[in-house]
Amino acid sequence: PPAVKVLYALVNIGKPAAEPLILSLNEGAFDWPSTESERFKGEVLRALGYIRDSFTLDYLIKALRSENKSIRFYATQALAHTQDERAVEPLIEVLKDQDDGVRAQAATSLGSLKDKRAVVLLIVTLNDSDEYVRRMSLFALTEITGKNLGYDQSKWQEWWEKEKANR
Repeated sequence: PPAVKVLYALVNIGKPAAEPLILSLNEGAFDWPSTESERFKGEVLRALGYIRDSFTLDYLIKALRSENKSIRFYATQALAHTQDERAVEPLIEVLKDQDDGVRAQAATSLGSLKDKRAVVLLIVTLNDSDEYVRRMSLFALTEITGKNLGYDQSKWQEWWEKEKANR
């Protein structure tokens, strides 16, 4: 859609474009009563992730605490685009979210960031109640470690203990 193309054009402008977008989101400018509104808000959040500065990073981290699971999902996705190590700890916390989709996206985003701080909780989520969360956790562990030990938590824990000892 044309509006999405405009958003991604604004990414090239950087922080000057981020501030009005964030203000618009905060003031409810995109509060249209439809699924299109949710998708557009998601595109705004994703675009913010590509701007990659402290201002947008802070906003996206705050959005993880939204009561709206769609906002949490899109913020989680956008944080992967930041490629900023400061996103790792907040994303690790999101692995405990009540929503399966948000947890799965957190695992995917952590896999994209490839930071070993996520390994311990990703091993735990290999036993998540949701199959997709389990699959995305395995994907993330594989991305981060370069290993594929399957869904067996004990194999991962054993490997992780050896890995820590070798550091």
